[in-house]
Amino acid sequence: MHIHIPITMVIRHSDLKPNFRYAVISDTHIRPYGESSSPWKTNLLTNDRARWVAHTINAYNPDFVIHLGDVVHPVPHLPTYESASRVAREIMGSLNSPCFFVPGNHDVGDKDNPTVPSYIINDEYIEHFHRYYGPTFQCFDHGDVHFVAINSLALNSGLKEEDEQRYWLETDLDEHSGVRIHLFSHYPPYLHLPDEPSNYDNLDQPARRWLLDLIEEHEVEAVFAGHVHQFFYKRHGETDIYNLLSTCNLRQDYANLFKVESPEEYGRNDAAKLGYCIVDVYEGGHVARFHRSYGRTLKEGETLQHETKIRTHYPSEGLPSPLGVHLRYPIAEVTELPYVGPVDEFVRKKARNDYTVLALWEVGIRTVRLPLADLVDKTTRLRLHELHGMGSRYGFFMVNTQIPEVIAEHNKLVDFLEVIIPWEKAQDILPEASRLRQRLNLPVYVANIESSIHREHTGPKFSHYMSHGFHIDDTHR
Repeated sequence: MHIHIPITMVIRHSDLKPNFRYAVISDTHIRPYGESSSPWKTNLLTNDRARWVAHTINAYNPDFVIHLGDVVHPVPHLPTYESASRVAREIMGSLNSPCFFVPGNHDVGDKDNPTVPSYIINDEYIEHFHRYYGPTFQCFDHGDVHFVAINSLALNSGLKEEDEQRYWLETDLDEHSGVRIHLFSHYPPYLHLPDEPSNYDNLDQPARRWLLDLIEEHEVEAVFAGHVHQFFYKRHGETDIYNLLSTCNLRQDYANLFKVESPEEYGRNDAAKLGYCIVDVYEGGHVARFHRSYGRTLKEGETLQHETKIRTHYPSEGLPSPLGVHLRYPIAEVTELPYVGPVDEFVRKKARNDYTVLALWEVGIRTVRLPLADLVDKTTRLRLHELHGMGSRYGFFMVNTQIPEVIAEHNKLVDFLEVIIPWEKAQDILPEASRLRQRLNLPVYVANIESSIHREHTGPKFSHYMSHGFHIDDTHR
């Protein structure tokens, strides 16, 4: 099967002043004052966490803000939905910029699927949304970008809303052919693969394929989605797909992605994974900057305290980064999450832990050191292609000079090679390493293997040790 892997444009140095800026927030789950429809203590913090994010976003002076849905926590059939919506209007009203709302399942009901755990979308719930937040689908232009917000809950519903939205979206995208497009949805089209089975966190077929066809046909520049309360990044054809952090809490089913003990409330209060997004739009692309809120709160009537922020450049901005890191953990590892209620009792969904990617972006690190096996492995190589388009660069190491053909086939992914050899065999291997450099037209570095046998030791104790490279005092040799 032939797979087309596009390489995106890295922002040039001359483009570092954005044309404009907007903010994206998601899954605030605001509740009525003094009440929570959730049994979790973390949910008592949602209002103050949302208020902190809203006031913090004001400091960035965005042209507008887009909320990706689940504005409130009480679902539409509850009597507290309206009081929660009034509180949400109050908190979001503290934004200094216009705010456009995308409907989430807590706002208009769940998608029409017999395995979802709550009441499904209907005309009455849609009208509730219109009353408090505005249109359930809409578009507008800003700068040279066309912005499109859809009601993903209506897809596959059979409601009049679905037919109207389908016609509107197809017509709107046709009318904006060749225009840069950013699209916003509560549900992501998919979590891991475009043809994955339906689960609580993706669009069901056939609407998923319909939407992806439109995204592909019109080469949508970016898609922003919420719902899962997790950061994910994937590249679909010419499109960057971002899943947003929530402002309020994590979904505890995703705590199974991480190889550490879950924080408070089975991972629900993992505050380091909460935040918002600031999008800088340039002539040659965009940079979606994710900012962690760490669960900070601002109570009603309090004043936001000024905080000094360290400005870093994302790898996609194309600026040189003097520091690289070892990528010891796999970059493309997929976890099969257990089937577990309350939301996915009947399917094991697959997801990838993308927080390593986010961490690299946050500190502006472009170059990573990887084993050559990562280039050989097809799944990892596809992931490296995606991240290369976002500015990442790679150096690969190997413990011999036998080079697989994959290096020549994918030489755009290789910035340098590191050949690690037993130094006692250097005279035999160094000439081959030199020929390797000429053959591949790449920087080739040589490192020494050092183990326990190269260290002096006395007495009965022994510890296993393996490393590579040279000591500073060896450089005179």
